[in-house]
Amino acid sequence: MDAGTRSEPPRPVAAALTGLGNCTIRALRIPTDDYRYTYYDQLAKLATSKLDAERGPCDFDAVPFMSHSRKFTELRNNKLDIVGNVSSTDLEERHQPIKIPVLMGLHGVRLLVIKKGQEAKFSGVKSLDDLRNLTAGVVHDWQVADVLNENSLPVTTNDDYESLFRMLERGRIDYIPLAIFEVVKEVARRPQYGIVVEPSLLLQYPSTDYFFVNPARPELRDRLTQGLRRAIGDGSRSRLLESIYGMRAIIKETAISSRQVITLGNSADPPDAPRDEPAFWYQLDIAKRDTL
Repeated sequence: MDAGTRSEPPRPVAAALTGLGNCTIRALRIPTDDYRYTYYDQLAKLATSKLDAERGPCDFDAVPFMSHSRKFTELRNNKLDIVGNVSSTDLEERHQPIKIPVLMGLHGVRLLVIKKGQEAKFSGVKSLDDLRNLTAGVVHDWQVADVLNENSLPVTTNDDYESLFRMLERGRIDYIPLAIFEVVKEVARRPQYGIVVEPSLLLQYPSTDYFFVNPARPELRDRLTQGLRRAIGDGSRSRLLESIYGMRAIIKETAISSRQVITLGNSADPPDAPRDEPAFWYQLDIAKRDTL
């Protein structure tokens, strides 16, 4: 999901590649009950495997899951080898990413979770100004919290993800903007709250997530870079994304092409993101577009 408590997944590494078959990667342990992190883990393994024939396989050592700030400290201190995270200009001033988007820009495509029966409240929203009459709820360290604030949208934050759904149920917020790849499953997992995916709107803003690599592991950076390019070229990255998230079904179920798009600015998104590489990004058929 976002930079922080949820949607910012990870992956790390240990020893140096000193020879064929001698590759150990220290990566964050993925919560077994949370599919949202699985793709980062599996993509790192897929990318490294693309060079197994030339360099030998890599072993992944699981490091206990940790906070957003701590994982980058551990990366700098050579205690972690790879972290997947939404990027920003500030983050890239301190850490060097592999500039191949991991989630293909999908972090910046948001649908709204609302309380069932409140659909009429959103039916008249056609622009950013209209949306400013409603209050979003997000976890405080998600990137989308900064995006909402930058665009002068009312937002209430909480430290606990699950609490957002209780706040929505009780009418303390009007909507939760979740990434397109997670929104349907997140609603389905919580029937007790009486929530639905709002049927008419889509928020979109530039968002780029990368793998950040231990600076002491230049050989790992090279291997991941080459492996990611091979996975894009042979289509295995797209197949992996589809197998985990089921994007084709989500696009159909949520009628993406008929939604009103509200475009948001995100000044923190790195200006040198590789927008001129169409194969790096997920191509969505979005029709009705609003302007800032």
